[in-house]
Amino acid sequence: MKRLESDERLSFASTEGALVVVVRGRELPSSFTLARQHIERMHDEHGAPIGILMVVDHEQGPPEQYKQNVLALLEHTREKLAGVSVAILSEGFVAAVYRSVGTVVLSMAGKRNFVSLHGGVFAAAAWLAPRLPRGGSQRALEEAAAQLQGTRGA
Repeated sequence: MKRLESDERLSFASTEGALVVVVRGRELPSSFTLARQHIERMHDEHGAPIGILMVVDHEQGPPEQYKQNVLALLEHTREKLAGVSVAILSEGFVAAVYRSVGTVVLSMAGKRNFVSLHGGVFAAAAWLAPRLPRGGSQRALEEAAAQLQGTRGA
């Protein structure tokens, strides 16, 4: 696992041809810019589409303009991605809001089999690993997510 530049709310790393992101609070507009930069750089380095394993690990709910920011990011990076797997660790109302926003984003992006929402890291990593162009290890994805969950920024 290689740690990447992060901000106060999102921690980024790369492993197995995937960008691993742990979200600890409402994303900032700059978080989406940083994610786009990492996707582009990793795609160029690997010469193939990359995967994203995103772990939502907070109870604050999505920020204003979240849906628009996610759609803009997917539109800009769509051809550079092999798949996006999201583990929503939040509970109750916050989890329901993220799932409903995720469902809307999936519908609007037209990529239902390209993005998948899960209730835990194990399921999210299991879904993403076989979709990585060079094959990926579910265990490596899980371990990277666990390491990032134990850190703050970079």
